Amino acid sequence: LDLDKSQAKGPRVQPWTPSWTFFLVVLTVICLGVRLYDLGNPQEVLFDEVYFYSFPRFYISGEYFFDIHPPLDKILLAGVGRVLGWDTTGNYTNWRPSQVSRYYKGSVYYYFRGWQAFWGSMLSPVAFLSLREMGATLEGCVLGASFIILETGLQTISRAILTDSFLYFLMGASLLLALRMFREELYCKGR
Repeated sequence: LDLDKSQAKGPRVQPWTPSWTFFLVVLTVICLGVRLYDLGNPQEVLFDEVYFYSFPRFYISGEYFFDIHPPLDKILLAGVGRVLGWDTTGNYTNWRPSQVSRYYKGSVYYYFRGWQAFWGSMLSPVAFLSLREMGATLEGCVLGASFIILETGLQTISRAILTDSFLYFLMGASLLLALRMFREELYCKGR
């Protein structure tokens, strides 16, 4: 298993220095700030929040329902609701599409939105690290992560109670891990 690193195929990754750490932390904090700023606004139910706010109630109460989506994020949202002591007995937790723009009762929606905003914020550091694995310079990694931070569609989706930001994070993390695996010496030797 002695492989000369100069013979390894794949991108040349620059050595990790304190400046990489500094920019990674700064970009992550900026992304968290952008996603979490004024998270409670609007206080009304937004489009598909009607469903994704209701689904955790079914998991907490143990009621049967047909879920057409992968349940991981909704189960995690149910965990957040349980930790917060969410009262799932009210009729406001089982909304219908006609109730879009209805005001939320209580503050659990704020924490549900915060949960999704957190996962949306983690996409920026994942992009930064993925670009580094592909051989980008520090400037390229900062630019790519900045694009993720400033992209309006990702900002909007990350601020609503939708499962998309969690899905995007998992896809980005999968890409990062795949890139990391491809760069490993044992994989290169097996080619």
